[in-house]
Amino acid sequence: MCNISAVDWLKEIEASYPVEKIRAGGFPIWQLLRNDYARAFYEKVELGGVSAEPKGKTIKQRLARLRSLSIMLANVFWQIGNFLYKPRYVLFTDVLESRIIEGRLSDKIAHRLIQLMEDDLIVVLNPLGQRHRNVRDYSHSLFFSEMIFRLLGKLNRGSHSIENRDILEEIERSQGIHVPYENRVNDFLAYAGAVEKYFACVRPKLVLVDCYYGSLHQAVIHAAHRLGILTVELQHGIINDRTFAYSPSRDFGRESYPDYILTFGAHVRPFLSPFFIDPARVCEIGSFYLEHVESNLSRNEKLRKYFENLRKGGGKVVCITSQWTVEEELITFAKQVAAGRPRDHFFFIPRVFDKDYEKAYGFPPNMVVNQDFDFYQYASQCDFHATVYSTCALEAPFFGTPNIMINLRNLSRYHYAKILTDDGVARFADTPETMQELIETWEPLPREAVKERGGYFYKRDHRANVIEALKKIGLNKYV
Repeated sequence: MCNISAVDWLKEIEASYPVEKIRAGGFPIWQLLRNDYARAFYEKVELGGVSAEPKGKTIKQRLARLRSLSIMLANVFWQIGNFLYKPRYVLFTDVLESRIIEGRLSDKIAHRLIQLMEDDLIVVLNPLGQRHRNVRDYSHSLFFSEMIFRLLGKLNRGSHSIENRDILEEIERSQGIHVPYENRVNDFLAYAGAVEKYFACVRPKLVLVDCYYGSLHQAVIHAAHRLGILTVELQHGIINDRTFAYSPSRDFGRESYPDYILTFGAHVRPFLSPFFIDPARVCEIGSFYLEHVESNLSRNEKLRKYFENLRKGGGKVVCITSQWTVEEELITFAKQVAAGRPRDHFFFIPRVFDKDYEKAYGFPPNMVVNQDFDFYQYASQCDFHATVYSTCALEAPFFGTPNIMINLRNLSRYHYAKILTDDGVARFADTPETMQELIETWEPLPREAVKERGGYFYKRDHRANVIEALKKIGLNKYV
């Protein structure tokens, strides 16, 4: 790790170069590229570099690419009949937010809004490489696939000249960092053109996105702003002093930034730059899904019985949430911890259940993957939750479960040192031996005490909070 964070490095770049002068298609593209350059710095300098992909493609990689393309083309036609439906509101989200709520799939972040807006809302869903599920599996009925915009963007992609590109070239030369900025800019402008035509046709009053940054969603916001359509971001992950997407150090314009942001709690306010969003337009709404799970725990007989039987044999119970970026290292770490504590029970929760993890990685007998329950249900029953830097570290205390932060490559401290400051809510483990010792010796506070001490991460009473937010935004129809 180096002595400067990506956020601080970005501030230095923005103080040293007139990056606001870099434009393409009339758009100040530093709004888009600043995140890419910060990520490149983070990966190369802070993480010590990332492994390069082999230049040649194997037959297996080519077949995977063909399969991916066939899935994408199939997804384009999913619910395509709704493409010209004229909604009042449009929500852009992805399948990672999907959870079963009252027997049907719904978006765990936007569920209350979906309920309130009903047929006034259409959901544009990103399948993230998977094949879309049958729409009958969802509680909401109005969808179409985000892949339409990605395909239209690719078909209409042009090559745009970049004004003052020498500034980017100088940044790359002096910093030893490269970003394929031409591709990023051309994709962004192609997406913006496709989305703007769609918005001009259906004329929504409001557009919501579950994460503002990235070529497509920033293009969505930019297209909406060009047509005078209000935009709202729904917080989906951690926002802290290391989250560079929310930290512009001066005014680069707000063409691709949302008009409002709905956050989990007030703890994120210090990390939202006023050059990103007006503080008066930050609304804390908490979490529908956390409150939903909590309110249904007493009725979940299957969950209760499972953990009741599990605990008859003694031992502590630990759930471990994974992330793509550190999964291999995390599994190696967790296996060593579990092997050294054979009486304890370890539940490994991958980001996506796309393989037989127990077989593929040779898990010890007391470390399992069980898809009968989701993280939130596990968190309500376990003695400890462990992760590297997943947002689950903010969610576990909501259920009274403290965190053991697995500090691989110093990532836990990097992301959470200024947020998880209460040792009754979280403690850090740099080695498997340290984690084993924490499991053995840490006597957690009563669940209600952990809930109280970690409760400020999510503002309670989500239903009332959403109504207040809609009132502030001006959607008085639902107040």
